[in-house]
Amino acid sequence: MADFRRYLPLSNREPVDESGVTGDWRPLTSQSLMALADLLESLPPDAWSSDSMRPSRRPSILGGPLRDDAPHESSGLMTVTAVAERLAHRVESTTFELLFPTLLVGSDPRSPDQLVAALRDAAAALTRRGVRDLTEVMLAACDIAHALGIELPPIDSSAGVAGTRPVVTEAAAANDSVTSVRADSASAPPFRRFDTKAFGAAVLARAATSSPAIRSIVQQRTLAPTDSSWRIGSGPDIRATSAVLLLWVAGRDVRPVFA
Repeated sequence: MADFRRYLPLSNREPVDESGVTGDWRPLTSQSLMALADLLESLPPDAWSSDSMRPSRRPSILGGPLRDDAPHESSGLMTVTAVAERLAHRVESTTFELLFPTLLVGSDPRSPDQLVAALRDAAAALTRRGVRDLTEVMLAACDIAHALGIELPPIDSSAGVAGTRPVVTEAAAANDSVTSVRADSASAPPFRRFDTKAFGAAVLARAATSSPAIRSIVQQRTLAPTDSSWRIGSGPDIRATSAVLLLWVAGRDVRPVFA
């Protein structure tokens, strides 16, 4: 006889051990912060002033990005430095400070080395974190890496796969600011790759809060990364790397493949 219990509401399903379920995303958030710090440390100095994929927003009276979110006049995009500064501020701040960030705009900008150190310190000192914090870390990494032509192939950390250095795509050949970031570079520091579960959680969380146009598409299709085994949704595939899928559901100017 077919087991139809799997189609029933959660309250009527066969009970399972859920003692390990938690809303604390601290381990993956900390791991992702360390990987982002490694990636930033591997960048040449001039890459920090390059555009990221993140559009700039102006501060509002009820709170908004810090002054360092100011865009390049020609592009309207935040620089790599601004994205890193904004994320460092988020992971260092209290809940009150996050609600009213314009109260803290007087802090002095930090150097690249100081930002890398700040992210590592925050990763080591994280308290309980939700999936929104993990999503912000992953989106910052993708905003920076994709703009600089650096791929972020995920790993399954539960399989014990060691981290590697970042991979620079052919598209980065025209970007002089990242030509020194090579996977085979002896001077590049070790690079912790981002976990596939972190990508999946970030894509799911960001898709749920995306624009109505993107949500209407996602509701009828399956987000199917080409570099991971997780899938979200049902229907024809939307295929791209995990990083591109996250950028797409966040409204960035990228183009996944629609089956």
